[in-house]
This record gives sequence, C-alpha cells and structure tokens, in this order.
Amino acid sequence: ARKRGFIAYEELIGYFEPVILVAEGNPKSVETLEALTRKDVKIGLCEPEIAAVGVAARDLLTEAGLYEAVLRKDPAYAGHVPELGNWVQLGTLDAAIVWNVTAAQITETTDAIEIPRRYWRPSEIYMGVLAFSKHPEAAKAFVDFCASGEGQTIAVQKGLASKNEDADA
Repeated sequence: ARKRGFIAYEELIGYFEPVILVAEGNPKSVETLEALTRKDVKIGLCEPEIAAVGVAARDLLTEAGLYEAVLRKDPAYAGHVPELGNWVQLGTLDAAIVWNVTAAQITETTDAIEIPRRYWRPSEIYMGVLAFSKHPEAAKAFVDFCASGEGQTIAVQKGLASKNEDADA
C-alpha cells in the first residue's frame, strides 16, 4: 500500500516478536530452539509463502542452524498463526513458533518460551490512514491514539512489544 501511494499517514505502533508456544506447564520441557528438533516434539510452523511469522520462523531457525533438522521432522504447516495456537491448545502440536501477540491471547492454556534475540529481528507494525479514507481526520486520530502512551500501554497489555522499547537491543 505504501509503494502504491495508498497511505496518507502512518505511525509505528509496535513490534511482533517470535516465541515458542507450548502447552501450559510445558509438558515436553521445550526450553530452547534445539528442543524443536527432538523426536518427541511435534512442531508446527506457518507457511512462509503465506504468513510473516512463517518467514520469521524460517529465518530464525536458519540463523540458529536448525532449519533443515526441523524440516526433516515434517512439521505441521498452518496458513495463519492463530491456527498454530489452536493446535497447541488442543494438544495436536507440542510446540509452534508464533508471534508474541498470539501467545498473549491464550495464556490460560499455553506458555510462551522466549527465543534468544540473536536469532531474530522484531517485525515492525505500522498503522496507517488510507489516502482515500472517507474519514481521514478520525482515522488519523485513532492512529495517533494507538501510537500514544495510553495506546502503547494497551498494546503491551495485549502482548505487542511497545514502539517505546528498544527493539534493536
């Protein structure tokens, strides 16, 4: 949309960060990326051609030198990240690489395992106003609210990494 000139106004509102999602209590003791290569751990990924978290998972597993080992395990593939969350909750999968926001939405039945920062870069989340919006002033006010301190507090409560955090640390 940006390249095609469809965005009249935009603000960075936060970051998606990849995590390993496991069932509550982490019954398979998945604490590291290396654990995803164990024979007893059924893993799920999103299709890299369809979902950004699939690209992030592929890239971070490649960076960790584990991508080929994970592929040899024939992981389950999903078209979108909430599907992976559902599969972990249902016990179909033991672990999946999902966004922090997805994990934050299902904390009652799952746990999120942090992935070492050296393997990934945060994914920037922008919110924008379309150039052809029927209510551009209201849309801009909403974007500004989401980028404000109050909006950032809400975003963090919902699992998004704040734009005010040092995402490059």
